[in-house]
Amino acid sequence: MHSPLRNILGILSTKPPQTKSLGGLLLQCTNLKMIFTLDRINMSIQDEITEKLEQSLKPQHLEVINESHMHNVPPGSESHFKVIAVADEFTGKMLVARHRLINKILAEELNVIHALALHTMSPEEWAEKGAAPQSPPCMGGGK
Repeated sequence: MHSPLRNILGILSTKPPQTKSLGGLLLQCTNLKMIFTLDRINMSIQDEITEKLEQSLKPQHLEVINESHMHNVPPGSESHFKVIAVADEFTGKMLVARHRLINKILAEELNVIHALALHTMSPEEWAEKGAAPQSPPCMGGGK
């Protein structure tokens, strides 16, 4: 069943509308315009990242920190994140393999955010370090 708006766009467009899902955001695209419809109105990008990592990694420790306020972006932005993840999944894996795993899990979110700092540790590494390094101050964009 097509909505009236979709029918109108289908008539005006020379190409049929395409629909893609992006981490809870439903995108309907035509060659004329893009329409955004939120599947999960109350879920932030930070919540989406947290939920996906918790479901995929079953981490012993997880922090997803929105660091957008540290950069030259509008208030309330969700563009810069820091992830601290401790999971058995990382044991015996090189850093690049850990980051590739998270990048794969968050592939949709990486299309809409600007920066993602990853601190991935096995439980043994976390017991040794106990924390991730502090993020450096923003050096660009007028801040």
